[in-house]
Amino acid sequence: MKAKLIGSAVESIEIVEPGLGYKNPKVIIDPPAPAEPATAKAIIKDGSVEKLEYINRGNGYISSPSIDIEPPENGTQAKAHIEMSFG
Repeated sequence: MKAKLIGSAVESIEIVEPGLGYKNPKVIIDPPAPAEPATAKAIIKDGSVEKLEYINRGNGYISSPSIDIEPPENGTQAKAHIEMSFG
């Protein structure tokens, strides 16, 4: 997945590898220091991550944070990437 930041908050995330075998994984976005971390949940379709839905876009990012999706018990790991974009 690729994500963009707008200002100092996460704007969007694009799925690069949806993985397989998911039910309800945790999505972990590294927090900025000392501001507010972004949070998201995975939307699953047929066992793959279809998209990430924001709970909170966060605030205070000055560089691209890492994003991790908890691996499935059995299946293929989904992957994500966040990029900076001011616009």
